[in-house]
Amino acid sequence: MLQSIQSRAAQLAAHRTLVLNRRDEKPLRRWPLSIWSWQDTLRALTAGNVDPYNMAQPGDLWVHGPQDDFWVPPVVVTREAIPPRALKRSQRSRMVPNLTLIYEREQGHCAYCGVHTHRDTYGELAYSATLDHVQPKSRGGPNTWFNLVLACQACNNRKGNQTPAEAGMILLIQPWRPAAEELLQLRMHRAPFQVEAWSELLAREQPSPRVQQVWDVLANLPAAA
Repeated sequence: MLQSIQSRAAQLAAHRTLVLNRRDEKPLRRWPLSIWSWQDTLRALTAGNVDPYNMAQPGDLWVHGPQDDFWVPPVVVTREAIPPRALKRSQRSRMVPNLTLIYEREQGHCAYCGVHTHRDTYGELAYSATLDHVQPKSRGGPNTWFNLVLACQACNNRKGNQTPAEAGMILLIQPWRPAAEELLQLRMHRAPFQVEAWSELLAREQPSPRVQQVWDVLANLPAAA
């Protein structure tokens, strides 16, 4: 019984739904707007803000309520088209660098040693994901995309209040400022599972050269495994 409950909880936690802009539904001319959890997807469906992109298929996620069962589509499309100008304003407001966004940019890897970090409270402390200022904050280092990197706890402790050069450390992943669509590409690449319903959509789009460069760097990290 406990194993079944844990398996179900893991399935719910892993679910991701792609969100498409109505104007881009057919054909898809740019990357999806976002990726949602099953909770966000159900809230938007209930509020009438989005519609399913396809009909329900075997293997899709269903959430069982006290009285009804709710289908969680793997792909939804906004009911109203979001104009490009409004979309850009919304994206800019969400692009202030923080641990979550830097974690996505680095795909969870420590920029100094390459180890895959975690954000799990119960995980090994040395591999906990932390936000590091390349130029230390106490020495005037700003909170910008170009001065923030992901670091495991061990590397952050080792670097301390020093620059990488002073600490004898090398940045394996150079900081850069991704566009909103590039950050979404990185998020989709790191999705917990591959959804067949996404295949047709993603096959039409190619990652930006900068995102592809990140993937190439990550593939060659010494501790990438």
